[in-house]
Amino acid sequence: MSSKWIGKIFAYLHDPPHKPVVLGKGHAAIGERLAEAIAGVPASRELLSVIEQADHWAAGADRSHFLRDVGTDPRKDLTLIHPLDATSLARERNGELVFAEVLIGPEDADHARDLVEGPARADGSRDLAQSALVQAFRSLSDERIRYPALWRFLPEVLRASEASDPHRFGALWDVLPADTRMPNHPVLVHNSLVAALATVLLEGKRPWLLRFQIGPVQPFIEAARSLADLWAGSYWLSELVYCALKPIADEFGPDSILFPSLRGQPLYDRDLCSKIRQSVPKLDGPLAGVVQVCEDRIKHSMRIPSLPNVFVAIVPEDQAEQFAQRAEQAVREAFRKRVIEMCRELTEEIEKAQAQADDFLEVFWAVTAWPHAPVGPGAFLADPRLAWPSEVVQNLQAVLNAAQSLPGYQPNDGFLYPIAVQQASLALDAVKRDRLQGQDGREELGLKCTMCGEREVLGGSDYFAQKQFWAKEAAKRDAIVKPGESLCAICYAKRRVGRGECREAFGRGRPSTTEVATARFKLEVIQGAAHKNSLRKAVDDYMRACQGLSDAAHVFTPPAVWEATKDDDYLKEFARLDGEWLLPIAREEVGDDVGRRIRGAAGGLVKAAVQLGIPLPSPYLAVVVCDGDEMGKWLSGLNAPRLWEMLHLVAQEQLKSARSALEGVSRPITPAIQAAISEACCAFAQEAVPWTV
Repeated sequence: MSSKWIGKIFAYLHDPPHKPVVLGKGHAAIGERLAEAIAGVPASRELLSVIEQADHWAAGADRSHFLRDVGTDPRKDLTLIHPLDATSLARERNGELVFAEVLIGPEDADHARDLVEGPARADGSRDLAQSALVQAFRSLSDERIRYPALWRFLPEVLRASEASDPHRFGALWDVLPADTRMPNHPVLVHNSLVAALATVLLEGKRPWLLRFQIGPVQPFIEAARSLADLWAGSYWLSELVYCALKPIADEFGPDSILFPSLRGQPLYDRDLCSKIRQSVPKLDGPLAGVVQVCEDRIKHSMRIPSLPNVFVAIVPEDQAEQFAQRAEQAVREAFRKRVIEMCRELTEEIEKAQAQADDFLEVFWAVTAWPHAPVGPGAFLADPRLAWPSEVVQNLQAVLNAAQSLPGYQPNDGFLYPIAVQQASLALDAVKRDRLQGQDGREELGLKCTMCGEREVLGGSDYFAQKQFWAKEAAKRDAIVKPGESLCAICYAKRRVGRGECREAFGRGRPSTTEVATARFKLEVIQGAAHKNSLRKAVDDYMRACQGLSDAAHVFTPPAVWEATKDDDYLKEFARLDGEWLLPIAREEVGDDVGRRIRGAAGGLVKAAVQLGIPLPSPYLAVVVCDGDEMGKWLSGLNAPRLWEMLHLVAQEQLKSARSALEGVSRPITPAIQAAISEACCAFAQEAVPWTV
């Protein structure tokens, strides 16, 4: 075995991605052969033994131990259960929603096997060299890239390879369940945990959890005077979290980051695609198209910061503190470097900028052992030293009691994952209390920043010198500060991040509050201009009046407005112009003649629109806060549904004697559930929010 990355390939494929299709057909052997074909070397007995141990541990964490004697037939009983609200697949029948299955016929199963294992030979064996996965990932010669690429793009490669085949699985590749009796977590998510655990266990170590958090969050984001400032604060924090977790993901693999899941995260995708391109400049086959689609998506998704300010990782016990310190060092250095870089033109202020940067960031971390219970979880939970009042402990005890009358496997250390999560959270809270109680902070004298109101502004130490300094900055061409603004190093850097990174991330210019306020008006004008000559003429007059405006007049257009322009380049240009010009707001930076011309043309456009029944553009907007106030309860399992609801209907029928007991306990939190929460939050931020706004 040449490296841990090769070992991870075997661990990640120990259950093949089409496991429900090949249950009872030697699925473990299929996974091993597939992994060997991709890795290029066979697995050692030691590795296979460790993977088996990691699999048992991960299964103990992700599913209930009392399902041993319960059976379902994936060919006719396959379904999915939502991990958060326990709803199952359903279809409408006679006006009501009823339970539904995913029917996998013989042709569907053959299609899946052909893709994953290669076409069948005459003797019944499979030509693995023709497997879509082997062809896609075997070509990546660098082991450090091959496994992360497999981990990230396996379902996309299968979808791309099956194209429009009538038996295609499509989105099912992402969600095929690891256990058809409790189909609330995908096989690929389970495999990811097995790969993370196997990496640690192969070294003879025990896994620990590292919980890492940076701040301040709300005060930093809320200290803003424009939409670009708000975006910059959120983006910068997301970038910093990625800087912190990157050393861990690089060393132990992306699977080691339990929360948030890195699958589909734009910052991770950007790094991975770059490494793939450097390793294999000329990709071919399905992987080439998949990577290209991902790169195209990154251009749009980078504008939505979707990493939270906290992450949880699995690390080896003897390296936990070392990598926590490396993460802290990485995030502090990245923050300091960005502040100094943004303030580099203010050469005499670099020392103050660095001092403010060093004093600003709050970094907290804690490491805790995944509990080990050699005498069993029951005895562990009954230990009087586990004495803190805890709903988590009580619920786990109740789950054990509810399952006492049922045959099954002996619960293992995986069952105690909720305890590990709670201990890591409590340890981090203790660190935060101790750190904040002993924190004196840097004394800030002189003129206070007009954005945050907390720190001293740049520009010397004398009040009048500072006022004069910022007046000169505001008078510069393309100034990033407005008259009357005076900024500290942190807020000045954030303003510049908002200007520079915004343009790169959004592509079509910076976000603008006035553009959001007038978006509905512009949308209806664009839709009407396609078939109303009077409205099209008014748009033409307005666009001619705006000719010669600087690039600053172009802003990011909400997706619905941009999509409405279709292939009309002229309307695209109209969409990009800041909606501020359509409102009765003075523009000081535009000369009187130009300003009068634009305002006159804008008035004509508004009048033409109103005559066609389009409401006036509004100078008001609503702020919709999509906040995660309940996120802590979801991640700890306190908002979990009943354990009984997680079971397949066929499993419920076989366990009906224990129904009352299982309805009385909550589903414990699992790594797979936390991954589902993470992916849901990412999808919400990336897909739902832009179109909602």
